[in-house]
Amino acid sequence: MEAFLQPGFWVFVLALAGIYGIFSLGLQIQYGVGGIMNFGHVGMMAVSGYTIAVLVIKYEWNFWWAALLGVVLAALLGALLGLTTLRLSGDYFAIASIAFAEIVRYWILNTDTITGGTQGTLAIPSPKGFGGYTDQPDVVLNWISDRLYPIIGD
Repeated sequence: MEAFLQPGFWVFVLALAGIYGIFSLGLQIQYGVGGIMNFGHVGMMAVSGYTIAVLVIKYEWNFWWAALLGVVLAALLGALLGLTTLRLSGDYFAIASIAFAEIVRYWILNTDTITGGTQGTLAIPSPKGFGGYTDQPDVVLNWISDRLYPIIGD
């Protein structure tokens, strides 16, 4: 019960809710508006997340430049997936997008020297934000998701 009273806990919960909210809005646009059942969406999220983590931890990049490169890399892979599956529809596209997500998952698991494999990436440093280091990276993520959610949701 004491964990629920910690202020950092609720900031983390709100940041995570914002991230998943943006993720679900992407699914809503694809399936709800476009009628495209895309299971590769989570693969794009993993590519971007692991790109950021690897660049920040192993190569000591600035978080914001790594985030920009992660988004660009995920967009390029999404465009490549879109071009290769352009003529597929319905169930066939869904199967191809599941295959893409599984390829990403197996690549992450089997390149343990780069991504950490099944252990994942640990000790990601706090991003420099708003004039200096912040002790709580969740505050920065919460701020970002609060700004992006209304823009994407409209």
